[in-house]
Amino acid sequence: MYFAMGLKEWLNNGAEKELNERLAKIKKHLNSDEEILADCWGQRCPEGGHKSGFGGIFVATSKCVNLWQETHHLFSAPGEYWVSIPYEDIRNLESGQNHGHGWISIVATNKTYKVGAADLEKVAKLKAVIEEQQSLVQKANNRKVTSDDIPAQIQKLASLKDAGILTEEEFATKKAELLAKM
Repeated sequence: MYFAMGLKEWLNNGAEKELNERLAKIKKHLNSDEEILADCWGQRCPEGGHKSGFGGIFVATSKCVNLWQETHHLFSAPGEYWVSIPYEDIRNLESGQNHGHGWISIVATNKTYKVGAADLEKVAKLKAVIEEQQSLVQKANNRKVTSDDIPAQIQKLASLKDAGILTEEEFATKKAELLAKM
């Protein structure tokens, strides 16, 4: 596995087949309308930050960030660890480098997930994609809150018009602006 030899050496030693096999496993967990936007392969670090020695993969899709890990336990059969982290549940996102390898840490609502010993470019791309997707989710949530509030805003404008504070023309203009936001 590439963790012992370094990512570049591992990739040069015919790792493309292994990467494609893992991506195929990951895609089984995704919904048909989810698109993979970025991935970052490295060692999954459990809470406490020490590397587990097993491969961890963050995959950012159009809907969430997924962490997939193939697990190998001394006394049990191999398995898989999979968790999906919705963008709105991400509380903090950090990245950095250590000994020439990158790491990325995602603090979600109830847990921290970290992948280390990763390619620096992959870490940077994944972080940028997560930040962009978080921004899109936030904007969508703001639009939803705003559109839900529009009828109440129109009622307030009507009260201001009835009180003589707004003219009929001012009311009609503002009402049209609000309805266009819905």
